[in-house]
Amino acid sequence: MPLTEYDIGAAFKAIEDELIASMIRNMDRHRAEETKEGIEWSMWQTEQLKALERYKKDNQKRYGKQFRNLNKEMGELIQIARQKGNMQQEIQILNAIRNGFPAKKVSQGATAEFFRMNDRKLEALIQATTNDMQRAETAVLRMANDDYRKAIFNAQVYANSGAGTYEKAVDMATKDLLSRGLNCVEYANGARHTLADYADMAIRTASKRAYLQGEGEKRQEWGITTVIMAKRGNPCPKCLPFVGKVLIDDVWSGGKKSNGPYPLMSKAIAAGLYHPRCKDSHTTYFSGISTADDTWTEKELEAVGQANKQEAEQQSVSRQIEKYGRLADYSIDEENQKRYAARREEWKKRQASVNTVSDANREKVGPVPDFSHMNTPQISEWAEKNLKTVFVDTKGANSEFVADAARVLAEFEQKMDGRTIEGLKVQFGSLPNGVYAKYDDKTRTLHLKKTGSKNAFEEAQKAENIRYRFTWKTNQDYHATETYSGTIWHELGHAVDVDTGQKLSKALLKRPDLEVSSVKISVYAGSTGNVRVSKRSEAWAENFAAYMEGGAKAREVPEEIREMIEGYFGKAVAKISAPGIMESGARITNLFAKEAEDFAKMYYDEIRSFSTDAEKIAGNLGKSEAEIRKIKKYLFEADSLTDPDTGTRRRFDPDCAIAQSWQRLMTGKDIKPHDRTLIEHELLEMEIKKSNPGISHLKAHELAAQKYNYGKEASEYYGNLEKHHKNGK
Repeated sequence: MPLTEYDIGAAFKAIEDELIASMIRNMDRHRAEETKEGIEWSMWQTEQLKALERYKKDNQKRYGKQFRNLNKEMGELIQIARQKGNMQQEIQILNAIRNGFPAKKVSQGATAEFFRMNDRKLEALIQATTNDMQRAETAVLRMANDDYRKAIFNAQVYANSGAGTYEKAVDMATKDLLSRGLNCVEYANGARHTLADYADMAIRTASKRAYLQGEGEKRQEWGITTVIMAKRGNPCPKCLPFVGKVLIDDVWSGGKKSNGPYPLMSKAIAAGLYHPRCKDSHTTYFSGISTADDTWTEKELEAVGQANKQEAEQQSVSRQIEKYGRLADYSIDEENQKRYAARREEWKKRQASVNTVSDANREKVGPVPDFSHMNTPQISEWAEKNLKTVFVDTKGANSEFVADAARVLAEFEQKMDGRTIEGLKVQFGSLPNGVYAKYDDKTRTLHLKKTGSKNAFEEAQKAENIRYRFTWKTNQDYHATETYSGTIWHELGHAVDVDTGQKLSKALLKRPDLEVSSVKISVYAGSTGNVRVSKRSEAWAENFAAYMEGGAKAREVPEEIREMIEGYFGKAVAKISAPGIMESGARITNLFAKEAEDFAKMYYDEIRSFSTDAEKIAGNLGKSEAEIRKIKKYLFEADSLTDPDTGTRRRFDPDCAIAQSWQRLMTGKDIKPHDRTLIEHELLEMEIKKSNPGISHLKAHELAAQKYNYGKEASEYYGNLEKHHKNGK
């Protein structure tokens, strides 16, 4: 019995894990004897290089046979997929004939050569898949060897720079490898993938194409060429334009343009349909029996977007769990093992929260209707039947106000897994003139304006933002949101804060940097000029509103506050530390400490908000301001990196060494040689990418490092700092 797609993916994952585990075992096993002078690294390096040669030979011998067996299993799985498609399609066609569809088989003589041709097509598909896998298998063994060799030499570099113990030096040397895995496969867009990930994609894609080929063969046997893309709840974004449409299948069913007034399947595929890992599918279109529906309501499209967003978040969280799992399992320093294990558990909790939210969106509350054609009593009736939050006194209320409240509360309860804050009520009215919303923490009542114009309110919000920016000559907005729904989210932010005993807003007192970031989102979140409000509470509510409303402002919410918000919905409020490292000249010596991670995340957000840093750095280094601005955009602002798993563009991960370098360069205090190297490295790296559009980021980085090796210089600097720090204790 052949393996399943899951079994094959798991088998490749086990091979990768064992390649890494064996490497780490060798490095731990062959440590040199310690003397009073410390570890004899030259002796250790010699032993490691001997172990590397044995490692290479053992891997070739051990995994060569496994790879051949797996490739054979993949071929069999692809063949079975074709057979399934063939059989399932015949059942469907026979059922359609019973319902009156006029169809008959073509002559056996006409189909004989056709089936021989399709056998050749299948063999070509299997061969192409197998060849690609063989290249990937060779690449993973080569990468394992290369990474092992790099780690041998890097461990000595880190040790000589004063990194600390043997264990810490080895962990530093292998951290990059463990963080990314053996990502040996590089796609045309520069994205890199592990062997297991690539194998999963390859077998799923090939099996699906074989299944579709089997279906197509049976259609052609009966002279049918029209298909319809199945309409499901969560289509792939690339496939969405074709979902529900009728197509002529000229790829698998032998269709021609003359077969009907429909687009060709080949054109749709060229436009993105049936991309790797595609979840969409088609079925036979029987004229006169089948019905086509390619229309989408605005609400359906919004739900599709939200579902895809949640799926992307789930994938991102899974990658973090895998990353910290490898680091926890294979680091040899006990302190590092515990720290990485703790981070893995944090991400597992996040995963549970994300999955809960995803399930809630599918199962709780139910679909939110289009309220635009409903009156106030109808909206109120829907809210009463579907929401846990009680709507009070809606009679005579503007239907637009009630509709926005229902939409916001529906999303809120979805995030709460179908629950709401105990005793939460929405009451329309009981507000003074000029006030549109207010939360009463004593009665747990969200008071909303009963009458008036939603459009007038939102136009007034926009005008106030424009007026403030003009009056104060600033880019800051007075309000974080300009919509009526954003105002409701703001008041819900107060409700959430009260529900936690104000733990959330009080956390901001311990982090002045978060308060500073909040003011950049909205002046109302802080104080400036003659404007003075309760900073802590309003800062929290404005961040909450910006994040929940979405849009451009959501990206400006500090990561720590985003985690606090999601933590609330997961019923585990994130703890925010107060490292006190914002002050100019503060110095972190251990780049692997939690303090370093916190600082990097926080300071990257700060850098994005700076307006004069490029000018200051240019002056301190004698560089052009334009050059520094380009570097800032590249390092901190733009989506400069291709995600190795999704192929999508994203920002660089925050790096403590780079954050501190930027800080010193901006202040002009105690600038280090490696700080200057950072600027030269990034300029050269950007130039390499510009001159070679198809080059991967990793390759461009390595080429730039040959001349300006910021990573090596920074590692040596921090290694010495840590060594002196410990000696001073």
